[in-house]
Amino acid sequence: MYNTEHMYTWNTCTTRNTCTTRNTCTTRNTCTHATHVHTEHMCDMQHMYNTEHMYDMQHVHMEHMYNTQHMYTRNTCTHGTHVRHATHVRHGTHDTQHIGSRNFSSCSADDFEKLILLTGGSCLLNVPRPEEAYSAPYCGNRLVDLGEDCDCGTQEECEDDPCCEFQTCKLKSGAECGFGECCHNCQFLPGGTVCRSSTDECDLPEYCNGSAPFCQSDAYIQNGQPCRNQQAFCYNGKCQHYDGQCQAIFGPKAKAAPEVCFKDVNSKGDRFGNCGYLNYGYRKCESRNAMCGKLQCSNVQAVTVFGIEPSIISTPIAGAKCYGVDFMLGSDVPDPGMVSEGTKCGEDKVCLNFECRSASVLGFDCDVEQKCHGHGVCNSNKNCHCDNGWAPPFCEVTGYGGSVDSGPTWNGRKQMNE
Repeated sequence: MYNTEHMYTWNTCTTRNTCTTRNTCTTRNTCTHATHVHTEHMCDMQHMYNTEHMYDMQHVHMEHMYNTQHMYTRNTCTHGTHVRHATHVRHGTHDTQHIGSRNFSSCSADDFEKLILLTGGSCLLNVPRPEEAYSAPYCGNRLVDLGEDCDCGTQEECEDDPCCEFQTCKLKSGAECGFGECCHNCQFLPGGTVCRSSTDECDLPEYCNGSAPFCQSDAYIQNGQPCRNQQAFCYNGKCQHYDGQCQAIFGPKAKAAPEVCFKDVNSKGDRFGNCGYLNYGYRKCESRNAMCGKLQCSNVQAVTVFGIEPSIISTPIAGAKCYGVDFMLGSDVPDPGMVSEGTKCGEDKVCLNFECRSASVLGFDCDVEQKCHGHGVCNSNKNCHCDNGWAPPFCEVTGYGGSVDSGPTWNGRKQMNE
């Protein structure tokens, strides 16, 4: 979800006072919960208000968040400067050279698209509420500030907006809303309209409630719920399992390599086999944690399908070949070639922080038979999401499914389930 602690914004730069001239945005991924984007390091007010400098800095931070900064050099990018080619050179207190980058090149756009398609930017799908945004408030800044219904921008921009009045930032007569996933033609979509579909067996759909322009907050099945026929766990809305992770990199025929591959390769403590990066070096996996280090796959094709071209290593072990990858994204960026957090690494065991730990650390405490009467699952808010035919909050009486968090699946006239 968007959060003022997570996103690079003008106001966070102007309201923080921590002084450093080094990295203004440190992150490991766009949407990971454990590591946030820090935007508190800008103290050079003279340069902060230089628009060209801000364009450049924002591009650098965005490329870092979207994992596009360590790609191989490509000479076929079109439509503007590649993100990495935006430069800012300082001598003393003056800019001596600056090339502002205002557009993503085709390469950066492709990288971002692949990130989204691989659900790496899932939190970007949650549009921030107007009250969560901050800037110097005025009508015409295209931000819905406190007291405004909408903000279509300049007079020219507002000419194309059927819902919002220019200068007043109020809705036009007859309009119920001006924007949002649950707003269409200036009217609220009916309650029960799907506004966010399920993307995984561990994800849950959300519905418009009929009286608000925004979709309900994103929810998913509670972490620790068994999935894939008890072979895996749900974790942050995805059923995490080795085969699926191999297929995301090597294609649909790939599958997890034998356990001996994980134990042998990940005991090396190098870029192709490790349990993370520690004290300026790769950490060797202890045998009990080997299934939580570098992902090892078999039955792979020569070309990866991930979108970012990695280095591939093939290790012959016990008459088989184990394949691993290194995307070379840097020590501060999660490597897609590592086993994902939340992956089941043994009976009642789960990978967290490159360790195979007791699954109890996930905090799964949902007895679906008792709490949801066997007709639903617990969501990430620990509320029952009921199967079709049963009503929230506890799925004990007949109804139309969903939860108190999902929005209604029924609009009083027609069921709107997917």
